[in-house]
Amino acid sequence: MAHSIEIERRFIVDGRKNKPWRDGFDSSHIRQYYIPYDRFSVSEKHLLLGDSKLAELTDEESEIISNSESFTSRIRIMQDKSILTLKGKRNHASAI
Repeated sequence: MAHSIEIERRFIVDGRKNKPWRDGFDSSHIRQYYIPYDRFSVSEKHLLLGDSKLAELTDEESEIISNSESFTSRIRIMQDKSILTLKGKRNHASAI
């Protein structure tokens, strides 16, 4: 089975100088929440939070989540868009 692997990269940003990435761009307010992994479940290829269906899962995704002992979950809400991120076991700078 092929797993998706995320490689986390961190950079130090010197806050004392100009910030060209801010020029000419609008900013967005982001709300962020962490939810305990034991509040999630998988049923009939759906990721559930309590009784609410959050997403339809592939067979591979369903198996990975069902077989995980724990994972970190994060929900970010920006205006009318929400992004759910589930991160599994970490191995140095990567996560499955």
